[in-house]
Amino acid sequence: MAETCLQFHYWATVLQLKLTILVYVHSLCRASFAMHIDALRERAVWFHALDHTDYERWINPVHLRDMV
Repeated sequence: MAETCLQFHYWATVLQLKLTILVYVHSLCRASFAMHIDALRERAVWFHALDHTDYERWINPVHLRDMV
């Protein structure tokens, strides 16, 4: 449906961003470090997409560089 309707594509993208943020908040509530790192990796992609390069530059070397 997102391929045919531009408005649906927009709202699907907004929903995906909100779910990514909710996963991050959930990782903080559960104190799950593995979930926290996965959520940060997903957020780093959004930082780049939304042109927040300063946040992306800070989060990658500090949090994600040595984490597997």
